[in-house]
Parts: sequence; C-alpha cells; structure tokens
Amino acid sequence: MAKSAKKERAVRAAADGRAGSPAREGKAKSATKAKAKSRDKPGAKPGAKTDAKVDTKPAAKPAKRQLEPRLQHAALCFREGMGGEPEILLITSRDTGRWVLPKGWPKKGETGGASALREAGEEAGVVGQAIAEAAGTYRYDKTMSEGPCLHCRVEVHPVAVAYLDFRFPEMRVRKRAWFTPAEAAKAVDEAELKDLLAGFTRLPPPEPEREPEPGREPDPRPGRA
Repeated sequence: MAKSAKKERAVRAAADGRAGSPAREGKAKSATKAKAKSRDKPGAKPGAKTDAKVDTKPAAKPAKRQLEPRLQHAALCFREGMGGEPEILLITSRDTGRWVLPKGWPKKGETGGASALREAGEEAGVVGQAIAEAAGTYRYDKTMSEGPCLHCRVEVHPVAVAYLDFRFPEMRVRKRAWFTPAEAAKAVDEAELKDLLAGFTRLPPPEPEREPEPGREPDPRPGRA
C-alpha cells in the first residue's frame, strides 16, 4: 500500500510540473495576446480572418456634363409709347409666373428672327415684324420636368409689334403687360437680360421687302434687286 501511494504522489507531482512549465506558460501568453489584438481591430469578429481583400473594381464614371449651352431665340416685342419712348412687352412664365420674354427652341431650317416671331405669336399673341439684327444675348438655366437643368444661351431679336391678338395658343396660361425699359429691367431675373432691357432704345421700323419693278424679274442673288 505504501508503494502504491508513493507512486500516485509521484505521478501527480510530474503532472503539476508539466502544467506549470515555462514553455507551456509562454505558449499560453502568446495565444492570449493574439486574441486580444484581433479584438482591438475595428470591425473584427471573433475567429474572423484579419487579412481583408482590397477592392480593385474601378470607380463609377461621373455623369457627362453639358458641354455647350443650348440655343434659344427670344422676342423683344416693342411699340412706341407716350412721348415717343419705347415700351416692352413681357409675359409670365408657365411654371413660376415670373416676368420673361417670349422664347423657345428653333425649328429645323428656321432663322433666329423667324423663331422669335413665332414664339411671340404663340405665347403673347403678337402680330408684327422681326428686325434681322439681334439685340444681344443672355444665359439662364432652364428647369426641366425630368433630369438636370439645361444651360441655355438666348439670342434676343427685336420685334416691332403691329397689334396684339385677343386669342392665341397660350392665352389661358400666361399674362402679358407693357413696361418701360427701366421697369422691364427690374421685372426680370437674369442679370444679362436686365442690362439688355435697360439699355434698349427706340429702333426704326423694319424696312418692307422691295417689290420688283414691272417687267423685271428679281435677281435671285442675295443683296441684288
């Protein structure tokens, strides 16, 4: 019995010595430090691999910008007011109700003056004659029902008003009124258009087309009678 008891104590002592050996303690400390480091990394999960793959996919291409402004034509409709000073016709916009010039997109094969005169008839009921030379230009951003705004450059063509129709295509959605150049400049929003209207002076009426002389055919070459 004494021998077996001694043997049992020797086995226990050997087991306790192996558990407390420096080599085992060092391995245990290393494992504890590794676990602590993985916990310290942001977003790391227990047991997850720490080497994340780098995303090499190319970034999405930015949307294409509008390179050139879109061209529109506007009608600066005028008449001779009291004292011989010019008066300018403005109309309200369909969306915001602010004061603007009649304007729009040109049709295929249409000159700037013809486009301005057509828009003046549709939007303001103007009957008159366009003057060939443009009075100036201005820029603005047109709000679209879908998509981004369109940056537009507007050529302004003077239109001598003969009279105003009571009925015209957009009569139910627009108002119209006469202004002095100074009043018109205050009423509009665009800075370039303000300067153009404020400096507008009386213009001579457009010359009517020359009739060919009796018995003589008109010369088809430009500038020839």
